[in-house]
Amino acid sequence: MGAVFCRSGSDSADGGETAEAGETRHCCCTGRGVMDETNLEAGLKLLKDRATYPHIPTRVIKYAERCHEGGIQERLISALSVDPKGTVSDINKMFAKACRITRLSADDLMAATDFSPKDTDPTRLPAAFAEIRMINHLSDEGFSDIRLEKAGVRRRCNIIARRQSVQYVVEVANSPQEAEYRHDSEQIAKWLVKRLVRDKKSEQLDSTASEFGQTKRVFVGVYDTRNPYSSPDEYLNAAQRAWKYCGCDPALHFCIMTGLLANDVSEDCVYPPWP
Repeated sequence: MGAVFCRSGSDSADGGETAEAGETRHCCCTGRGVMDETNLEAGLKLLKDRATYPHIPTRVIKYAERCHEGGIQERLISALSVDPKGTVSDINKMFAKACRITRLSADDLMAATDFSPKDTDPTRLPAAFAEIRMINHLSDEGFSDIRLEKAGVRRRCNIIARRQSVQYVVEVANSPQEAEYRHDSEQIAKWLVKRLVRDKKSEQLDSTASEFGQTKRVFVGVYDTRNPYSSPDEYLNAAQRAWKYCGCDPALHFCIMTGLLANDVSEDCVYPPWP
């Protein structure tokens, strides 16, 4: 599925979002514009509708209520005010699929991300959702035995999974905020390398991989943008560049997840390809 906050295409002249002909696009809400309080109230009510949306984590409901009560305009609140039913439905579907894959409840999955409803840092909820999205993506890519590692004192990667008898450790890095303009493949590649090396994500991958012997490592960049490329080639080129900058390690894969579709073709990509 696409990113969960709201659907959008290329920018329309009036500031709205319209999909280009032949395209289906899904991306996160920017949180800009006038808040629609009626839609927001409806969205908060839908989040608590367990009969219709049974896979909404309790922590997400509490977080949304806390932000609303505190007047905090962050991406979930903005998305609910734009498209309450679509936003809640997308979150429910995302967790329903991840629950089937991991055989965990939505509450257990959300707890494993270490997300707290008291944490109103605007990057924390997208980061938690990025981990859930990656569980679903790995399943679509043929991975099995997928488990989300609970955050703890020891630095570990986010996800452990298996594909064709090979063990993989996966670290997910979410962009700190939605990109407001196009980045070329070189800029995206440098962002990936910065997150992997300077932010010491590589240490988490190496530490976890050392526990399993013959293990491959996957670094995932969840890249949200309002102005996406029309072709997945740009993202694939960025992943390839990042891999080369890191020494062409055959045991390391770079994955870029946008949650976007262009002419029914996913723009998510991985380099080198899965064996």
